[in-house]
Amino acid sequence: MRLLARINIAASLATVVLTAACSDSSGPSAADQATAIAARFDSIYVDATAQSNGGANAYVSRAGIASLLEVPPAFGAIPSTITVTTASGSESWKGFEFVDLTPSGTDSNFVLLAYREEAAHTVLAVIFDSTGAPYLAGLITGDTLSASPDSGSAATTLVSVGAACRTPPSSLTNPEFDTPFASSCSLATFRTSLTLQFPSSPGIEAALASLTFAPTAVNGIRVVDPLTGRRVNSLLHALRSAKRL
Repeated sequence: MRLLARINIAASLATVVLTAACSDSSGPSAADQATAIAARFDSIYVDATAQSNGGANAYVSRAGIASLLEVPPAFGAIPSTITVTTASGSESWKGFEFVDLTPSGTDSNFVLLAYREEAAHTVLAVIFDSTGAPYLAGLITGDTLSASPDSGSAATTLVSVGAACRTPPSSLTNPEFDTPFASSCSLATFRTSLTLQFPSSPGIEAALASLTFAPTAVNGIRVVDPLTGRRVNSLLHALRSAKRL
């Protein structure tokens, strides 16, 4: 498999497909939850962009990660809980996944995004090819520190496609939503697993040296690109220097 040698992103439905149906009085609706989550990542994007000094420092990676994390909830997906076994024990992370298809439907990429905290200070990104085999992966932690796996394996598959995505809320300020993001979009369910090993690196927690989770249902979206270009790919262009393992 191939894994990312260095990650610098400038600018991923439990067992049931969630829709924007209203919930009962015991809590917010799925639509309200998705809106709140999208708004949080929108705010992180704005803050990181302001700190990036026009793209001159590592906060540009945090801005890109925030943009990617903002996409699924903006279209109505709710994050899944992912039980991650780290080098120090079990932790509960959150995650999204999406599959991005060309307008003709002849090519696709899967993108998994798993984040450790609500503020997404630590985010794992894995990109898979159309067969569900991984070819890029990387970790950003402490907002701006990056780490690259030196070994590991992963797999993903699209399990089901559900209701059409909603229109992103007009309150979002990220310019990614100023123009059509997809020619079609549906809520979806994925099944994903991985084991990644990271070398020790200054400033990065020892717990993050190993990240593993068993096959897990992950909420997300299925996106068909607009005829004007591959929007998801444009958010991933700064994933550079992939190596084959």
